[in-house]
Amino acid sequence: MNTPLIDLDLPCLKLIERGKVRNIYEFEGDVLVVATDRLSAFDRRVGAGVEGKGRILTAMTAYWFAELSDIRASYMVSCDIPEGLGEYSGLLSGRTMLTRRVSFLPIEFVVRGYLYGSAWREYQEKGEFCGLRPGSGMVQGERLPEPLFTPAMKAKKGRDVNISEDEYSGIVGEERGRRLKEASIEIFRRASSSLGEKGIILADTKIEFGLRGDEEVIVNELITPDSSRFWLKERYAPGRPQESMDKQPLRDYLQSVGWTGEGTVPDIPGDVLMDIGRRYRKISRMVTGRDV
Repeated sequence: MNTPLIDLDLPCLKLIERGKVRNIYEFEGDVLVVATDRLSAFDRRVGAGVEGKGRILTAMTAYWFAELSDIRASYMVSCDIPEGLGEYSGLLSGRTMLTRRVSFLPIEFVVRGYLYGSAWREYQEKGEFCGLRPGSGMVQGERLPEPLFTPAMKAKKGRDVNISEDEYSGIVGEERGRRLKEASIEIFRRASSSLGEKGIILADTKIEFGLRGDEEVIVNELITPDSSRFWLKERYAPGRPQESMDKQPLRDYLQSVGWTGEGTVPDIPGDVLMDIGRRYRKISRMVTGRDV
């Protein structure tokens, strides 16, 4: 197995930002996004990586950008390596996405189809989550009556913060907020239907939007194991923890050693990294129909 690509240097391009997973560069008036193999959890980089993860994220995002383009266009131009960067093809192959410049909205557009994760923990304590009451007597992992929109405010440091729909509308505007809420739920419904035909449950996902002029476009990633919870239909059973085909095993390990985002990041054992890589490769193959 090859070594994970944790970081890279493109001296011919200006680095705009080194994110948790992606490096962002200026490129001839557009933006070049390069997905590394870095891992993140609880809105922090964890230092370790999984070989090939960046190629998986790029392939799955490009797949969904195309599949769901009739709901909203994306900021993607191409996943080809731009002319003039051929000498870096060994690093960049399968990891690059040339995108248009956009203004990012500071919101995570979260849609939940099942009661799980932080929503389940809050429901246990209060009988509701994010100010919503889906019903009494629900169990962990149960399907919600309807997909629920639970926006969060992106934090510059630390964890994103759940916000009410009133707060959300105050940030993005009432009319735009309504449109993007509807678009987020439609994206979730369409992706859920498509994945269901492939034996996959989409439990929840977060979507990001930006503005290109007045046009609202999807940005960053879409329906990937970094931004979504995937469960195999054949293994699903409500009332217990689900076997996730995403980075949930990383969160589970970190929580088992008492780390949830504060202080020094623990070392990640090799077997945990191998398990995450196996899950990412399997879900990518099931979704796109090919290995990357």
